[in-house]
Amino acid sequence: MKSVVPFLRLVRLPNIFTVLSNIWTGSFIATDGMPEFSGVVFASVAGVTLYAGGVALNDYCDRTADGLLLLVGAERPTGSPCGQLTSSYGGSIG
Repeated sequence: MKSVVPFLRLVRLPNIFTVLSNIWTGSFIATDGMPEFSGVVFASVAGVTLYAGGVALNDYCDRTADGLLLLVGAERPTGSPCGQLTSSYGGSIG
């Protein structure tokens, strides 16, 4: 279970729910309340995947700067002070 927590921090799990709420709300507005379920599910999976990969890739690209900024880097799983995940793991997720 300990190996899952850094991954969930890397992909910013609490923020993923905003992606889902935006997709579902937009689909209801665009279709006057009658969205096609399979399309919304596909868009949800795609949106969550893109978001999670994007924040992981952002951490990977900022890894050298995080080593200089101790306050920011300490909160990121791939940051130098924290180091719960390797930077190559963050890059592979992104």
